Amino acid sequence: MNNISEHLSSNFSSEPPRGSSSVLAKQQQSTVDNRFTLVYLKRAISNNLPCFYLQFEEDLTIDQLPSTTKVATELNQIFSNKWKSSFKGFTICSLLEKNRFKIGTNDKIDYFNLINTKWPDEIDNNVVKLNKSNYSPDYFAFVVRYVSSSMSKEQVIKYIYQAFHSAVQFTEIKYYKSNSRSMKDYRFVMTDLKEYYAALRLERIAIGNQLLPFTQFRSGYKLTYCTKCC
Repeated sequence: MNNISEHLSSNFSSEPPRGSSSVLAKQQQSTVDNRFTLVYLKRAISNNLPCFYLQFEEDLTIDQLPSTTKVATELNQIFSNKWKSSFKGFTICSLLEKNRFKIGTNDKIDYFNLINTKWPDEIDNNVVKLNKSNYSPDYFAFVVRYVSSSMSKEQVIKYIYQAFHSAVQFTEIKYYKSNSRSMKDYRFVMTDLKEYYAALRLERIAIGNQLLPFTQFRSGYKLTYCTKCC
């Protein structure tokens, strides 16, 4: 009887069979290794150029309104004839709402030229009005680094303007816990294409009696990931 009870207790014991602990550990390790962690995320920077907006002045019906393809084709032809082979063309053209189109490019040289040139007053024999963006994109922004905190913003602007007459939109970059910093960084934007390319070749700029590092501005990182993997 004792032998039978011992045999039954051994068969129905709560302890896992020999070797099962190692299998379970491997399964748990495999689960941990396959989990999606933020450490392995690739960070991507986005500097999309602002779009232009075309508004047809007349109240046109959907049948009278030209197609997005026709609008883009006509504009591409106009600017291609103006700038010859340097114009790469528009990459987006869509109808936002009644009589209003959104059109844009991904090429910064084309954007520079488009923002500073005169657009046609008519498209498909209909009067149009152009709305341009009120801000300059981060593509054309630069940063002067390690400026002494004893120097005023007005003085810094004066020295930057001596180097680049097209510099605008001067702002001090605010950092987290920046009270302990003895230096300041200043961001500004170029509005002239020639000065922009000249600035790309520079590594330092004279601020007062110092040559300070001078770099392109990098906007914040944007993360995109699948929530099912977390």
